[in-house]
Amino acid sequence: MKPSSVDSISSIADELGIKRLLILAWRDLDDPESGGSEIHAHEIAKRLAESGISVTLRTSTAFNHPKVKMRDGYRVVRKSGRYMVFLRSALSLLFHFDGHYDAIVEVWNGMPFFTPILSSRRKVIIVHHVHAEMWQMTLSPVLAKIGNIIEEKIAPIFYRKQLIVAPSPSSKSDIIKRLHFRDSNVVTVSPGVDAQFKPSVSKSKHPSLLVVGRLVPVKRHDVLIDAVKRIHEIVQDVELNIVGDGYMKESILDKITNLNARSYIHVLGHIDEKQLINLYQKSWLLVSMSQREGWGLTILEAGSCGTPCVVSNILGHQDAVVDKKTGFLADDMDDFISKVTMLLQDSDLRGQMGNEAQIQGSSLSWDNTALELMKVLKRSKSRKV
Repeated sequence: MKPSSVDSISSIADELGIKRLLILAWRDLDDPESGGSEIHAHEIAKRLAESGISVTLRTSTAFNHPKVKMRDGYRVVRKSGRYMVFLRSALSLLFHFDGHYDAIVEVWNGMPFFTPILSSRRKVIIVHHVHAEMWQMTLSPVLAKIGNIIEEKIAPIFYRKQLIVAPSPSSKSDIIKRLHFRDSNVVTVSPGVDAQFKPSVSKSKHPSLLVVGRLVPVKRHDVLIDAVKRIHEIVQDVELNIVGDGYMKESILDKITNLNARSYIHVLGHIDEKQLINLYQKSWLLVSMSQREGWGLTILEAGSCGTPCVVSNILGHQDAVVDKKTGFLADDMDDFISKVTMLLQDSDLRGQMGNEAQIQGSSLSWDNTALELMKVLKRSKSRKV
């Protein structure tokens, strides 16, 4: 982190008396289903810790990983299952099992931790996006209805006076509309892009598409596979690499097999950062047909590597993509197929968009994200509830 950012964060922390800070999140970076939200929490925690704050990130258990570990200067505590993490974290915070914290950052990922009724400490709430129809895509009808009611009807009552951080203007608008928060209480803080995401010398010899994300229904990998099957009929040497893990992995593999597409659609699973950067750099296009995103971090990471995109025209993507400049927003499958095919066949336009995407991505910094989050935390107040 730049010295100026370190000093600025340290100065705010000293002014507010923040020595110990707790981040509550559903999953940790080591979780096989981790995604943009977990990267966001990690990058924030790392920078706050570098500025001298004692940071603890509390999440659910990550399979085959220790319950407590140190990572990049901050402490990770993983002591609960997927759903018990909310209750156990609440009890720990309420009864100070892990000591006292001077400030709290809560990542509200569908199901909140209800920190406003658990602690009077200074806090800020990060909401990447409202889950809305995602409940129906992952849970039974009864549980989906309960989840939706908690998120949109019950939980907002307890968060009315809190400062909410959204990653993009479109996500902010959706949060205000669905959760009925005041505009002045929702602040947009853009995520960053690590400096190691940068272009390489050459692209792959064959037309290559890349999608990065958890293998879950909302990402609509099944729809993307159908689209790539049709694209393959036009651009016969195209290939698609799918990076990510999740409980839909087997069904996705079965679909690829049933479509006789295993020769050109590859499921790579969870890969390390070096391999991911290499794929970003060599791929011709980053693609996504996701149904809901708060921002679209992979779009900016790929763009920083000089790779433009064709993605679904949804909230979040609308902020991460400068349509017709750094990539294309697609309204439906036919539009997606048309735009991908056109870009694969037009190297000049693809190169021009890649250059624009690289300029856009390189302008975003996690240092700035961490500093802006601290500024929002400064605006919040310790209050009794």
